[in-house]
Amino acid sequence: MISQITIRDQTGHQIIDVSNLMFFQQDSHYTVLHLTGFATIVADRSFEELEMILANSGFFRINKNTVINLHHLESFTNDTVILADGTRLTISRKKADEFQKVAGGLEKR
Repeated sequence: MISQITIRDQTGHQIIDVSNLMFFQQDSHYTVLHLTGFATIVADRSFEELEMILANSGFFRINKNTVINLHHLESFTNDTVILADGTRLTISRKKADEFQKVAGGLEKR
């Protein structure tokens, strides 16, 4: 499990604690990282690269453009996740069943 990642943005390099990364989204040619405290970073790493790096660190892709940190999951319905800071994000129909299984398994921890 990865605890930190290095992200290059407009100002240089930042070391991010993975535990502070709530979710990230693809935005055109960039990836926008959403951190605790409502901070955001526009990164030059590709969405797919970040998804692959964080695959075994408690992250799950809920739709075409969004990967969430399951450690920040507060609640969910069939089509929406709510993160610890109140952020609401849509789960795609394609990912809904898989997400229900993964999120349902979190209750057993």
